[in-house]
Amino acid sequence: MWRWIAILAALGLTGCLSVHTQSKLIGRVVESDSAREKAFEATLRVLDEHPEYVDQLVQMTVRHPRTLDRFILNMSRDLEDPAIARMTAGHLVQFPRSLEQILIRTQEAAVNVPPAQHAISRAIDARAKIGVAAIASRPVAVKHLTEEMIAHVKDHPDARAQFLAAMLADRKAVMQMIASDKEALALMVDALTDLAIVDRSIADVILDRTIARMDEGELADAATAAVTRHPEVARSLVEAAARSDLARGIGGAAAAGIGNLPPIPQLRSALKKLYPKRDEHRNHRPDRKEPGP
Repeated sequence: MWRWIAILAALGLTGCLSVHTQSKLIGRVVESDSAREKAFEATLRVLDEHPEYVDQLVQMTVRHPRTLDRFILNMSRDLEDPAIARMTAGHLVQFPRSLEQILIRTQEAAVNVPPAQHAISRAIDARAKIGVAAIASRPVAVKHLTEEMIAHVKDHPDARAQFLAAMLADRKAVMQMIASDKEALALMVDALTDLAIVDRSIADVILDRTIARMDEGELADAATAAVTRHPEVARSLVEAAARSDLARGIGGAAAAGIGNLPPIPQLRSALKKLYPKRDEHRNHRPDRKEPGP
Protein backbone atom coordinates (compact mmCIF):
# COMPACT_ATOMS: atom_id res chain seq x y z
CA MET A 1 0.00 0.00 0.00
CA TRP A 2 2.77 2.40 0.88
CA ARG A 3 4.18 1.86 -2.58
CA TRP A 4 0.94 3.20 -4.02
CA ILE A 5 0.93 6.13 -1.59
CA ALA A 6 4.44 7.04 -2.70
CA ILE A 7 3.37 6.82 -6.34
CA LEU A 8 0.29 8.96 -5.70
CA ALA A 9 2.35 11.53 -3.80
CA ALA A 10 4.88 11.69 -6.59
CA LEU A 11 2.13 12.15 -9.13
CA GLY A 12 0.60 14.89 -7.00
CA LEU A 13 3.88 16.70 -6.59
CA THR A 14 4.49 16.64 -10.30
CA GLY A 15 1.06 18.11 -10.94
CA CYS A 16 -0.24 15.06 -12.80
CA LEU A 17 -3.35 14.85 -10.58
CA SER A 18 -5.83 17.60 -9.78
CA VAL A 19 -6.43 18.67 -6.17
CA HIS A 20 -9.90 17.13 -6.34
CA THR A 21 -8.54 13.77 -7.49
CA GLN A 22 -5.73 13.82 -4.94
CA SER A 23 -8.14 14.58 -2.07
CA LYS A 24 -10.31 11.62 -3.02
CA LEU A 25 -7.37 9.26 -3.27
CA ILE A 26 -5.83 10.44 0.00
CA GLY A 27 -9.22 10.18 1.72
CA ARG A 28 -9.41 6.51 0.75
CA VAL A 29 -5.85 5.81 1.81
CA VAL A 30 -6.27 7.31 5.30
CA GLU A 31 -9.65 5.79 6.08
CA SER A 32 -8.18 3.39 8.64
CA ASP A 33 -6.81 4.69 11.95
CA SER A 34 -3.50 2.94 11.48
CA ALA A 35 -2.92 4.24 7.95
CA ARG A 36 -3.97 7.75 8.95
CA GLU A 37 -1.62 7.81 11.94
CA LYS A 38 1.31 6.71 9.80
CA ALA A 39 0.49 9.23 7.09
CA PHE A 40 0.23 12.06 9.62
CA GLU A 41 3.44 11.02 11.35
CA ALA A 42 5.29 10.96 8.03
CA THR A 43 3.89 14.39 7.18
CA LEU A 44 4.88 15.81 10.58
CA ARG A 45 8.42 14.54 10.21
CA VAL A 46 8.71 16.38 6.92
CA LEU A 47 7.27 19.53 8.55
CA ASP A 48 9.76 19.22 11.44
CA GLU A 49 12.58 19.31 8.93
CA HIS A 50 11.06 22.17 6.95
CA PRO A 51 9.40 24.73 9.28
CA GLU A 52 8.71 26.95 6.30
CA TYR A 53 6.24 24.32 5.09
CA VAL A 54 4.30 24.86 8.32
CA ASP A 55 3.95 28.55 7.49
CA GLN A 56 2.46 27.66 4.12
CA LEU A 57 0.19 25.05 5.67
CA VAL A 58 -1.16 27.55 8.22
CA GLN A 59 -1.75 30.16 5.54
CA MET A 60 -3.71 27.63 3.51
CA THR A 61 -5.62 26.37 6.57
CA VAL A 62 -7.03 29.87 7.13
CA ARG A 63 -8.88 29.40 3.84
CA HIS A 64 -10.58 26.30 5.26
CA PRO A 65 -12.81 27.58 8.11
CA ARG A 66 -14.03 24.16 9.26
CA THR A 67 -10.52 22.77 9.61
CA LEU A 68 -9.24 26.02 11.14
CA ASP A 69 -12.07 26.05 13.71
CA ARG A 70 -11.42 22.43 14.68
CA PHE A 71 -7.70 23.06 14.98
CA ILE A 72 -8.21 26.12 17.22
CA LEU A 73 -10.79 24.19 19.28
CA ASN A 74 -8.24 21.46 20.00
CA MET A 75 -5.46 23.94 20.76
CA SER A 76 -7.74 25.96 23.06
CA ARG A 77 -8.60 22.83 25.02
CA ASP A 78 -4.96 21.78 25.28
CA LEU A 79 -3.88 25.17 26.62
CA GLU A 80 -4.69 23.90 30.11
CA ASP A 81 -1.35 22.12 29.85
CA PRO A 82 1.11 24.60 31.43
CA ALA A 83 3.85 23.69 28.95
CA ILE A 84 1.65 24.39 25.92
CA ALA A 85 0.25 27.52 27.54
CA ARG A 86 3.78 28.77 28.25
CA MET A 87 4.84 28.11 24.67
CA THR A 88 1.77 29.92 23.31
CA ALA A 89 2.30 32.88 25.65
CA GLY A 90 5.93 33.11 24.64
CA HIS A 91 4.89 33.54 21.02
CA LEU A 92 1.94 35.85 21.73
CA VAL A 93 4.05 38.45 23.54
CA GLN A 94 6.10 38.83 20.38
CA PHE A 95 2.99 40.07 18.60
CA PRO A 96 1.40 42.80 20.81
CA ARG A 97 -1.45 43.51 18.40
CA SER A 98 -2.42 39.84 18.35
CA LEU A 99 -2.11 39.66 22.14
CA GLU A 100 -4.37 42.70 22.52
CA GLN A 101 -6.99 41.18 20.22
CA ILE A 102 -7.09 37.82 22.00
CA LEU A 103 -7.41 39.52 25.40
CA ILE A 104 -10.23 41.77 24.18
CA ARG A 105 -12.12 38.97 22.40
CA THR A 106 -11.71 36.61 25.34
CA GLN A 107 -13.22 39.14 27.76
CA GLU A 108 -16.10 39.80 25.38
CA ALA A 109 -16.78 36.11 24.85
CA ALA A 110 -16.78 35.48 28.61
CA VAL A 111 -19.43 38.11 29.46
CA ASN A 112 -22.31 35.62 29.79
CA VAL A 113 -20.21 32.59 30.72
CA PRO A 114 -19.68 32.62 34.52
CA PRO A 115 -17.03 29.84 34.57
CA ALA A 116 -15.01 31.80 32.03
CA GLN A 117 -15.40 35.03 34.02
CA HIS A 118 -14.20 33.24 37.14
CA ALA A 119 -11.22 31.88 35.23
CA ILE A 120 -10.29 35.42 34.13
CA SER A 121 -10.68 36.64 37.71
CA ARG A 122 -8.52 33.82 39.09
CA ALA A 123 -5.82 34.47 36.50
CA ILE A 124 -5.67 38.20 37.27
CA ASP A 125 -5.76 37.52 41.01
CA ALA A 126 -2.97 34.92 40.74
CA ARG A 127 -0.64 37.46 39.13
CA ALA A 128 -2.06 40.66 40.61
CA LYS A 129 1.24 42.54 40.89
CA ILE A 130 2.16 41.74 37.29
CA GLY A 131 -1.30 42.73 36.08
CA VAL A 132 -1.30 46.01 37.99
CA ALA A 133 2.15 46.86 36.63
CA ALA A 134 0.90 46.24 33.08
CA ILE A 135 -2.14 48.47 33.62
CA ALA A 136 -0.04 51.20 35.25
CA SER A 137 2.26 51.23 32.21
CA ARG A 138 -0.53 53.34 30.66
CA PRO A 139 -1.59 55.83 33.40
CA VAL A 140 -4.88 56.59 31.65
CA ALA A 141 -5.78 52.91 32.02
CA VAL A 142 -5.50 53.28 35.81
CA LYS A 143 -8.15 56.02 35.67
CA HIS A 144 -10.47 54.05 33.40
CA LEU A 145 -10.15 50.83 35.39
CA THR A 146 -10.73 52.59 38.73
CA GLU A 147 -13.82 54.34 37.35
CA GLU A 148 -15.23 51.06 36.05
CA MET A 149 -14.39 49.29 39.30
CA ILE A 150 -16.24 51.90 41.40
CA ALA A 151 -19.22 51.89 39.02
CA HIS A 152 -19.47 48.11 39.29
CA VAL A 153 -18.84 47.44 42.99
CA LYS A 154 -21.26 50.10 44.23
CA ASP A 155 -24.15 47.93 42.98
CA HIS A 156 -22.70 44.57 44.07
CA PRO A 157 -22.62 44.23 47.90
CA ASP A 158 -20.09 41.40 48.12
CA ALA A 159 -17.66 43.10 45.75
CA ARG A 160 -18.23 46.45 47.49
CA ALA A 161 -17.40 44.90 50.86
CA GLN A 162 -14.07 43.61 49.51
CA PHE A 163 -13.34 46.94 47.83
CA LEU A 164 -13.89 48.80 51.10
CA ALA A 165 -11.85 46.18 52.98
CA ALA A 166 -8.93 46.86 50.64
CA MET A 167 -9.29 50.62 51.11
CA LEU A 168 -9.38 50.21 54.88
CA ALA A 169 -6.41 47.86 54.94
CA ASP A 170 -4.31 50.49 53.14
CA ARG A 171 -6.16 53.55 54.41
CA LYS A 172 -3.00 55.42 55.42
CA ALA A 173 -1.45 54.99 51.98
CA VAL A 174 -4.73 55.96 50.31
CA MET A 175 -5.13 59.09 52.42
CA GLN A 176 -1.48 60.04 51.95
CA MET A 177 -1.94 59.90 48.18
CA ILE A 178 -5.05 62.07 48.39
CA ALA A 179 -3.42 64.48 50.85
CA SER A 180 -0.38 64.86 48.59
CA ASP A 181 -2.61 66.73 46.13
CA LYS A 182 -4.21 69.62 47.98
CA GLU A 183 -6.81 70.22 45.28
CA ALA A 184 -7.82 66.55 45.33
CA LEU A 185 -7.93 66.66 49.14
CA ALA A 186 -10.21 69.71 49.10
CA LEU A 187 -12.56 68.05 46.60
CA MET A 188 -12.71 64.86 48.66
CA VAL A 189 -13.47 66.83 51.83
CA ASP A 190 -16.16 68.77 49.96
CA ALA A 191 -17.74 65.51 48.76
CA LEU A 192 -17.77 64.15 52.31
CA THR A 193 -19.17 67.40 53.65
CA ASP A 194 -21.96 67.32 51.05
CA LEU A 195 -22.99 63.92 52.43
CA ALA A 196 -22.80 65.17 56.01
CA ILE A 197 -25.03 68.16 55.23
CA VAL A 198 -27.96 65.88 54.33
CA ASP A 199 -27.23 62.93 56.64
CA ARG A 200 -26.89 63.58 60.37
CA SER A 201 -25.36 60.17 61.06
CA ILE A 202 -22.49 60.97 58.69
CA ALA A 203 -22.09 64.42 60.23
CA ASP A 204 -21.91 62.91 63.69
CA VAL A 205 -19.18 60.47 62.70
CA ILE A 206 -17.07 63.16 61.02
CA LEU A 207 -17.37 65.72 63.81
CA ASP A 208 -17.13 63.23 66.67
CA ARG A 209 -13.95 61.72 65.32
CA THR A 210 -12.39 65.11 64.50
CA ILE A 211 -13.29 66.89 67.71
CA ALA A 212 -12.08 63.93 69.76
CA ARG A 213 -8.57 64.75 68.58
CA MET A 214 -8.76 68.51 68.16
CA ASP A 215 -6.06 69.13 70.74
CA GLU A 216 -3.56 66.83 69.02
CA GLY A 217 -0.65 67.94 66.85
CA GLU A 218 -1.42 70.39 64.07
CA LEU A 219 -5.18 70.11 64.54
CA ALA A 220 -5.18 72.61 67.42
CA ASP A 221 -3.41 75.35 65.43
CA ALA A 222 -5.40 74.49 62.32
CA ALA A 223 -8.66 74.83 64.28
CA THR A 224 -7.58 78.23 65.55
CA ALA A 225 -6.75 79.39 62.03
CA ALA A 226 -10.03 78.03 60.66
CA VAL A 227 -12.06 79.77 63.37
CA THR A 228 -10.24 83.01 62.59
CA ARG A 229 -11.22 82.69 58.95
CA HIS A 230 -14.84 81.80 59.77
CA PRO A 231 -15.88 83.73 62.94
CA GLU A 232 -19.58 83.50 62.10
CA VAL A 233 -19.39 79.70 62.23
CA ALA A 234 -17.55 79.83 65.55
CA ARG A 235 -20.21 82.11 67.04
CA SER A 236 -22.96 79.79 65.83
CA LEU A 237 -21.27 76.80 67.46
CA VAL A 238 -20.86 78.54 70.81
CA GLU A 239 -24.44 79.83 70.72
CA ALA A 240 -25.69 76.34 69.90
CA ALA A 241 -23.72 74.98 72.82
CA ALA A 242 -25.18 77.66 75.08
CA ARG A 243 -28.71 76.65 74.10
CA SER A 244 -27.99 72.95 74.55
CA ASP A 245 -28.87 71.05 77.72
CA LEU A 246 -25.34 69.67 77.52
CA ALA A 247 -23.86 73.15 77.88
CA ARG A 248 -24.48 73.86 81.55
CA GLY A 249 -20.73 74.28 82.02
CA ILE A 250 -20.70 77.15 79.54
CA GLY A 251 -24.00 78.91 80.14
CA GLY A 252 -25.65 81.67 78.18
CA ALA A 253 -23.38 84.37 79.56
CA ALA A 254 -20.39 82.93 77.76
CA ALA A 255 -22.21 83.04 74.46
CA ALA A 256 -23.54 86.53 75.11
CA GLY A 257 -20.13 88.03 75.76
CA ILE A 258 -18.14 86.50 72.97
CA GLY A 259 -17.88 89.64 70.83
CA ASN A 260 -16.69 89.16 67.29
CA LEU A 261 -14.77 85.96 67.94
CA PRO A 262 -15.09 83.46 70.81
CA PRO A 263 -11.91 82.47 72.62
CA ILE A 264 -10.52 79.19 71.36
CA PRO A 265 -10.83 77.42 74.76
CA GLN A 266 -14.46 78.50 74.89
CA LEU A 267 -15.03 77.16 71.37
CA ARG A 268 -13.38 73.87 72.21
CA SER A 269 -15.49 73.55 75.34
CA ALA A 270 -18.61 74.19 73.30
CA LEU A 271 -17.66 71.59 70.75
CA LYS A 272 -16.90 69.05 73.45
CA LYS A 273 -20.32 69.66 75.00
CA LEU A 274 -22.04 69.29 71.64
CA TYR A 275 -20.09 66.12 70.87
CA PRO A 276 -19.64 64.35 74.21
CA LYS A 277 -18.16 61.14 72.70
CA ARG A 278 -14.74 62.74 72.69
CA ASP A 279 -13.26 60.68 75.54
CA GLU A 280 -14.81 57.50 74.19
CA HIS A 281 -13.06 57.99 70.84
CA ARG A 282 -9.77 58.85 72.48
CA ASN A 283 -9.89 55.74 74.65
CA HIS A 284 -10.68 53.42 71.75
CA ARG A 285 -7.81 54.28 69.48
CA PRO A 286 -5.25 51.45 69.91
CA ASP A 287 -2.84 53.15 67.53
CA ARG A 288 -2.92 56.48 69.40
CA LYS A 289 0.26 57.41 71.23
CA GLU A 290 -0.25 59.18 74.52
CA PRO A 291 1.71 62.42 74.92
CA GLY A 292 4.80 62.30 77.09
CA PRO A 293 4.99 63.91 80.56
